[in-house]
Parts: sequence; C-alpha cells; structure tokens
Amino acid sequence: MYSILMANKDEFESKGIQWLLESSISDIKVHCVHTLEGAVTASEELDPAIVLLDMALLEGGDAAPLKKALKIFKPIVITFALEDTFEVAKKAIDIGTSMLLTKPFSPGTIVNKIKQSIREMDSVQKKSETVIGETAENSIGYRDLFLGTGDAQPAKPHIMIAFNCENPEDIPSLLEFIEDYRFSERPKIFPMSDLVICLFSRLDIEWKEECKRFLASWNEAAESPLSIIIHKGEGMAPSSLHVQFKEIKKMCEVAFFVGYERVMEYYEESKWTFLDPFLSPNEQGLWIHWLKHQQLHEIREWMYQEFLTFGSPYPDPGLLRTRLTSILAQIRRFMKSNHINGTEIEREYLSVFDNILYSPLIHRIIERILQFIIHILKLVRDNRGDESNLAIIDKCLVFMQDNYWNQNLDLLILSAHVKRNPSYLSNLFKSKLGQGFREKLNEIRIRESKKLLQESEMPIKEIAHLCGFQNQQYFSKIFRSLEGKPPRKFRSSKESFQDSNMK
Repeated sequence: MYSILMANKDEFESKGIQWLLESSISDIKVHCVHTLEGAVTASEELDPAIVLLDMALLEGGDAAPLKKALKIFKPIVITFALEDTFEVAKKAIDIGTSMLLTKPFSPGTIVNKIKQSIREMDSVQKKSETVIGETAENSIGYRDLFLGTGDAQPAKPHIMIAFNCENPEDIPSLLEFIEDYRFSERPKIFPMSDLVICLFSRLDIEWKEECKRFLASWNEAAESPLSIIIHKGEGMAPSSLHVQFKEIKKMCEVAFFVGYERVMEYYEESKWTFLDPFLSPNEQGLWIHWLKHQQLHEIREWMYQEFLTFGSPYPDPGLLRTRLTSILAQIRRFMKSNHINGTEIEREYLSVFDNILYSPLIHRIIERILQFIIHILKLVRDNRGDESNLAIIDKCLVFMQDNYWNQNLDLLILSAHVKRNPSYLSNLFKSKLGQGFREKLNEIRIRESKKLLQESEMPIKEIAHLCGFQNQQYFSKIFRSLEGKPPRKFRSSKESFQDSNMK
C-alpha cells in the first residue's frame, strides 16, 4: 500500500481529494495535514511515496525544513496553486515538483497523475525507459526546461516535440495516450497545464512522419483538436534545452492563426510583427457608418481581410486580441446609442468579450463577433421597424445571408421569419430568382466558403462547418457542382501566401 501525504490549508478541499483518490485507486492511504509544520512532521514519520502540496502552504513560512525532508525521503511531489506564474513555477521546482497543477483542476487530472506515479514506482523498467541520459544522475528535469539551470548536461542535441491541445482539459487524456503510444523511441515526458513536451534522443528518425501517424491515431481515439510542433535543436548547443523550450512554446501560438490538426516543424525563431492594437480615427468612422447603415457585407469583408489573411511573420496575438476589443467597444457604443440592452444581450456581450480574450483560434473569434453583430443589427431593425419596408424576397435574402452558417436553416424557418407560407415562398424563389430556396442557400454558402478558402488556412472540415454544411463530404459535392472543382483544388490554385516557418 502506498502512503500519500496531502498538505493543504483547505480542510474541506483536502477531504474531498482524499475521498476521490481512495475511492478511485486501490492500495493507497491518504493522510491530510493543514500546516507547514505538520507537513514536515508527517514527511518524517510516514515516509510517503507521494506528496500533494498546496503552494499556498509555503506563503509566510520557512519552507527550508520541508525542502530538506523531501530531499531526504525523495517522494514524488505534485504541487498545485491558484496561479500558474513564473514565480510559482520556480518555487515548485525548488521544492522538487514533478507536476504543477493550476486550480481549479478536474478530478480526472489528479487521479490520472497519481495513477501515473504509481505505475512509475511499480515498474523500474518503465522508469528507466523514460529517462534520457546515460545515468540517473544525468537525467533531464523541469528545471532544465524552465530555468536552464538543472544538473543535467546532455551530451548531444535532443528532439523536442510539443503536443498542443486546443482544449487544456484534454491534457490528462493526451498524457495517457502518449504514455501508451509506441514511439520508435520511448520519450522523456513533461506534462504541463496547457501542453505536453516530449524529448527524444535519436536524430535518425523521420519524426514528422512519426508525428503524422500519432496524430491519425489520436484522431481515431479522441475528438480534441491537436497540433504537434517538432523542434530538432539544429545549430544549438546540446545543453540549450531552456532556449529550445521557449522557442517551441512560442511556435505553439502559431496555432492561433493556422489552426490545429497539423504537424509543424520549427526552423527559425517566430518573430511577431507589430500591429496597432487600436482603431484609427478613420477606421472608427467606417465602423460608425457601417453599423448605422446596416452594411453587414462591408463589415464582413473588412473583418475577413483584416484578420483572416495573415501570413508569416504573424502579428502578436496579444495585440490582435486588444484590437478586437477596440472593435467590440465600437459595437458597444452603437448598442447604447440605439438602446439595445437587457440581461440576455448583456450576457451575450460578455460572452463575446470572453471569447476574444481566451478563444484559441482567430477564425472562431471573428465568426463569433460577426454573429453578435448580426444579432445587434436585427434588434435595431426590429426597434425601428425598417424590415417592413423591404420586399419579401429581399427580407428572405437578408435573412439567408445573415444565417447561412446555421446548419438547421430551412424553408420552414425562413417562412416563419417572413410570416409567409412555405409553398408560397418556394414558388416566389423560382419566379423571382429562377432557382429554389435550397439552390440559393447553397450558392450563398459556397460564396462564403470561397472567401475562407482563399483568405485563411482553416481546415476544409472547419470551413464546411462554419458555412452551414453538416459534413465535409456534402460540402465538397456541392462545391464541385457549382465551381467545377473540389475545395482543395480550388484552394491550391488560389494560394496567395506561404508560411515560411513550416512545411
């Protein structure tokens, strides 16, 4: 039976984790303490195999006795904290942590980490496989990655591969998948809160092809989008793992522009270009004019051109998010001047703001903002009664253009919007436009998809979804029938930029 020491100020949280672990894992006993002194005493008396340490316990106290005890008894240390900052990470590394978790974390995260630790202790063979280096004393650790001041001195460069999940909550599942996957060489694995880093020592393997096979296997087993970045450490000193880690972390941010579901190779340092984070007076004037006159087409064209046509070198994602909040501020002023308010619309506004700050993909942010603008403009039209002045067919086309992304859009929804019989509308489309409702809707959707194919690097599957098609196969069929070629061939013939940082 393994002894686990839980050192946590919060007694209620401690009891919850104690119950979770003891009910999920057999042959363990969890002991709880709530003070720094208690943690030192329990470490000496229990000699625990694993220590779960709340970093808040170290605040204002002398951590030296606990560090000494942990150094003597050498348990596996897992730390957790409210903030994932450099200072917290440094303190955790000094304690000897094997993993730093950021609160709140899911129950599965801590259970999976404890199970992993037990497997490592149970199997000396597996433990030896995950160590890179000729001796245990020369093993590479978190200190080498975060600070570059570890004791390890690699004799040669290493392949560093980052597995970057779109959703950080899927990291525990990804970690377990990596541990079970049969690579050509067993990696040294460094799980983190937002990605998993793997180190390999063999330079003679086609790692890009290996990673493509891994990605295919992952996609069969999970639905979480994943990007993989390979850094070969070419031209670097063998001991420059810290620099290599910083560079690959920055490369992970490129997924914000190009999306996931791909394998990328690092060739040179990613340097962000400057982008003015605020709208110019002229741009502010344009936005005031567009919103006032309901010019959704101009807004959409400007947004696509401004934010979905980037190539390498890319702009700083932080500045880009700030620029988007400037646009949201213009929309906010428009809402206020037109008395658009209420609990629901305020909640939607805050949701868009949160999406701008935290969404991992730029194209999703843009689509979310456009959907919000469509909603706001409709509320303004309803308030003004302007829609009554539009001919029925014009109302239909405006509604279809605004809602083409909705996969459930059909003639019944459209007829309810314009308050006309579906059969009447069907005949009206054929008499006025010379084509049926579905034909016109597909025409609009394909027109919008062509813009995304030309102006972005989004996967075709994602474009199909954003343009209202329920699957990629049907999208490709309709696209070929209207354009005479499949989407992939259309994109390759219209390619306007290349990313020099990846193959």
